[in-house]
Amino acid sequence: MQKLELSSKFIYVNEFTKELSFCDVDKIKFNALQNYWGNYRVTENKNDYKYNYYNVTDDKHVMWINDYIRDSWNLLKVKENIKSINFKKHFIIQESNESINTHSHMEPLNVINSPDISGIYTVSCGKNSVDLIIKNKAKGDTHKITRIPMKTNNFIFWNSDLDFSLDANLNKEPLVNLVFNFQEKKVV
Repeated sequence: MQKLELSSKFIYVNEFTKELSFCDVDKIKFNALQNYWGNYRVTENKNDYKYNYYNVTDDKHVMWINDYIRDSWNLLKVKENIKSINFKKHFIIQESNESINTHSHMEPLNVINSPDISGIYTVSCGKNSVDLIIKNKAKGDTHKITRIPMKTNNFIFWNSDLDFSLDANLNKEPLVNLVFNFQEKKVV
């Protein structure tokens, strides 16, 4: 008898050890704020969740952190012969008292080309932590809600089809996050 796994839900939290890297997190933050100040949104459609997402100007520091996070995920998948490839990356900047509404990265009309894995790397967070809230549909219409406090230099992975939101930023300084998506490919 063979077991086929139809879906597996996960949340994975880890810390980026910047002391072991040449990656300059302050330059990533400046990159994010430049795109925010320039109003370089992913979309101008206020009804689209991507309205709160800002473009990323590619530079070596963004690529290094993105590669580190992707490789961290790939190390977890070594036994399964699955590798993740970079798909999309954006910034989310939350000013004081701003929150991010519930959404997922799954595109219902284009599931095949939707990402498999979503993640967020907290570039900078003030003294008051902001929670990432992930909702998982349980039996019937009930939801299991998981709250994860976001901390500077932490990154979190989860299934792209899970709904998530970000609590209000109760700090005076903006909360800066790098959001990324990966697709998984079977390695032959």
